[in-house]
Amino acid sequence: MKKLSTLIGLAGVLFATNLYGSLTVTLTEVGGNANGGGLFQAVTSANGTFDTFCISIETTFSPGTQYSYDLSSTINAYGIPLASSFIAAGTAYLYQQFSLRNPNYYAGVNGVDNANAVQAAIWYLQGDLNGYVDPENSANLQSLLTPILNQVESDTHMTLAALQANGNGAYGVVAMNLYTGIPSSYNQPQLAIVPEPTTMIAGALLLLPFGASTLRILRKR
Repeated sequence: MKKLSTLIGLAGVLFATNLYGSLTVTLTEVGGNANGGGLFQAVTSANGTFDTFCISIETTFSPGTQYSYDLSSTINAYGIPLASSFIAAGTAYLYQQFSLRNPNYYAGVNGVDNANAVQAAIWYLQGDLNGYVDPENSANLQSLLTPILNQVESDTHMTLAALQANGNGAYGVVAMNLYTGIPSSYNQPQLAIVPEPTTMIAGALLLLPFGASTLRILRKR
């Protein structure tokens, strides 16, 4: 009985470090996008509910379908071979500002008014629009890109080349890689923001006293 009590108490301690288990997500379309990308709402099993956009322009997923996912600095599925396998610095900044409801990037009800421009800019910054011509919406994409890219350059004081370089985890923005069945069966990756490491550690430490107190109580019993 004492061994069982100890194991239960240890579970309370280990819960603080076991932040991610079997992760699942369902995405729904918000407002509609003529270019076939986001805005989407992601409802996850471990990371809450948040707005997101597609990273890749050619791979796909089905809204309303539940997928497994992982959060990574590496994009595990993307459409064009020359496209980046990392989150670009400009993409990280743009997505963070949209998530913070910065009016320069987030406009209209639920951000829908700016969603087409934000999605097009993400694809461009990731390299998915370099040399890519959308047969249905190429003119629309080009007209959307200039104003928002100019805004990002102005806000960050960075050149386009620097904005397309590896962001190295800037602003906590990562790839949410979707997969079906097994990790090698990837679907269209999305963007996500994870807490800063210090925030995650602080949150985990807050749980440690509960595990410790559980051990003490069970040992007394």
